Parts: sequence; C-alpha cells; structure tokens
Amino acid sequence: MRRHDLRGEDGTVLITAILLMSVMLSIALSSFAFVDGQQQRATEQRQRETALNLAEGVLYAQGFALARNWPGNLIDGTAMPTVCRSSASVVIPCPDPRTLAAANSSSPASANFTNADASSDVTWTTRVRDNGGALADAFDVAQMNTTQTTGALTCPGPCKWDANGDLKLWVQAQAVVRGRPRNLVALLKREEFAEAFGVNNAVTAGSFEVTNSGNKTIIDVTGSQAVVRCAPLGPGCSEYDVGKNQVLPAPISIPGTPRAMTDVQLARFKAAAQSANPSTYYTSCPASYAGRVLFVDLP
Repeated sequence: MRRHDLRGEDGTVLITAILLMSVMLSIALSSFAFVDGQQQRATEQRQRETALNLAEGVLYAQGFALARNWPGNLIDGTAMPTVCRSSASVVIPCPDPRTLAAANSSSPASANFTNADASSDVTWTTRVRDNGGALADAFDVAQMNTTQTTGALTCPGPCKWDANGDLKLWVQAQAVVRGRPRNLVALLKREEFAEAFGVNNAVTAGSFEVTNSGNKTIIDVTGSQAVVRCAPLGPGCSEYDVGKNQVLPAPISIPGTPRAMTDVQLARFKAAAQSANPSTYYTSCPASYAGRVLFVDLP
C-alpha cells in the first residue's frame, strides 16, 4: 500500500458507519415506540376490565339493596334517589360506597375493588326505574326520566318504584375508571318464597291477656294449640275468663318453647309489609286486616 493511501481522508468508512448507526437507531426507536404503545394498550385494557368488573359489582350491590328495601309504593319511590352516586353518603336503598371501590371508601382496606386502577379517579352511579310505559320492553336512556303510563296507571317521571306491581325493576349501573366508562342494565325481579316456622302452634307467646269481658270465644285454636312460655297458668301468665270459654281449647304452658320465627324472618316480613302497595305496616291497631302480609309493630 502506498503512503498517500494510508493518509487519505476521503471519509468513505465514516459515512458507512454513520449510515449503519442511523439505521440501528431508527430500528431501536421504532421498537421502543411499539413496546410503549403495547404497554399503553395493555393499561387501557386493564382499566376497561376494572370498569366492567366494578359496574357488575355495583349492579349486584344495587340488587342486594333492593332485596332488603324494595320500593313497592309511592312513599318508597319518593325516598328512592333519582341517581345513586359513589360520591354520596350511605343512602338506603343505594349501594354502600364503602364496600365497592377503594377510591370511594373511607376504609379502602374493606372495599372489594382495591387494585391500582380502583384506588383513584373512580366514579359510579345507579338508576332504578319501573318497567312500564316506554320502558316496558327495553331500557331506553332517553325515556328513563319520563312519565310512565300503563293502562289506568300513571307514574310521574322518573318512576323509581314498582308502580305496575309486577315485582320487576330496571337497574342501570355505570362505572368510570380512569376515564374508561362501562354501562350495564338488568331487569331485576323480586323473588318470593315461603317462610318456615319453627313451631306449629296457632298461638305462641310469653304470656297473654284477654281484656274483652264478653261471653264469647276470643281465641279459637281448634285443631292446634295455644302455648305460653310462662308458668304457672293464671294471673300474670294467661289472663282470661275460663267460664266464658274465651280461649278454646285452653292454653298450655311449655317454658322454653322456641320462637316461631327468627329475627331475620321477622325483618323480611316487616320489609314485605312496608313495601306493599299500599303499605301494610302499622305501628297501631289497623282498621283493616287486608293484605298478603300485615305487620303490626306495637311496643
């Protein structure tokens, strides 16, 4: 090789090196952009899934709340909020915000949705509407606050109670997680089932007193029995006029006889009476004993 070739400064190798580095840099930047885009898509998908799961949880929670406090008459409908919100305090019969997303709970550890996406920037709402009028066949957001007319029945909008009495209500649940909304709608039906009694006595009581002095039968338990837990029978335990046959047949004393219904069963009967249309829950002696379930709550 000649001396002047070794000292040449044409730059051919340098240009080639720069071109190769440019190509490598372009590939690297493209790879980074692709990976970053995939991570962003994965984050968005995760947030959408969280929103969907939360919307389902809110829908179920609203269903449980309605099962405990079914809005079956106008009084209940008036008390039912037009919209239940995650930002509101605990309102019956709305879902409890403390038990859903950690972002809305005063006790995040007790919430059911506690992942990173549900820990901040989360809102949810529910709406309860009767399935009558324009909403008879399908839930229409544009019609959900209008007056519902079904036959002779008119329910001023928004109709937030079981006005047509078919034990069905629409529930719309929306959850928004990090700006990702999800909406769910379900037609919920209130289930009725038979209650089991612990004892098969016509009358089971701690004690009783007949204040009517008439010469007639006041309590007739023929075919069954009247049982009191107190003893012995007589004043302070079973007070009635034996000579006038006011109780037939005569009561018997069985201390320790269990209650006919549990507190949970009594609460269900009470809720059923309160949600009847019209309500059959009374805190004094009613003028009429009509109704499928009648609950007289006296001290």
